[in-house]
Amino acid sequence: MDKFPYDGVMSDKIDIKVFILFLLDELKYPLSQTMISDIVSENRIVGRFDFAECFSELVEKGHLIAYEDEGETVYVVSPLGHMVASELQGTLHDSIRERSRLSAMKHLSLHLRGAKLHTDIQKTKDGVYTVECRITDRTGELLYNRLTVSSEGEAKAIVKHFTEHPDEVCRGVLSVMTGKIAYYMG
Repeated sequence: MDKFPYDGVMSDKIDIKVFILFLLDELKYPLSQTMISDIVSENRIVGRFDFAECFSELVEKGHLIAYEDEGETVYVVSPLGHMVASELQGTLHDSIRERSRLSAMKHLSLHLRGAKLHTDIQKTKDGVYTVECRITDRTGELLYNRLTVSSEGEAKAIVKHFTEHPDEVCRGVLSVMTGKIAYYMG
């Protein structure tokens, strides 16, 4: 049983800072502020405004170090930030640590491949919607899927799930296409 109850939203600034430091210290890989923000906010653990405020303070206080890598500013944990993350990570709820690890590894995997997500929703003259979802990397197109759905809400839900969980979508498509999982439309 965890020592601290967790209600689904992290709002304490110190907890948010410890969380950011823990995440970057755990990954040991330089990331852009945008990628860190995406990872942190993906599971709705920390809001984007709170993240931006706490992230800036961590940079100002020297807990995070910024440098340029191929024209992009990336960040790593400083020795001081590592010390704070090591000492205080136990104050974070276990589920927060685990969900953030999984999210970070997914983003990092796609990032290392140079993968980019592309989506598009178009309303047709028949009043239905086409949804295109693509993943590309340096070698070309990894995944292309085009669906027709009956409502804009359904189209937006598909785009949302695809952008939040592209690894799941890829595994699911591959499993269905190789016959490992069979779905029947009835």
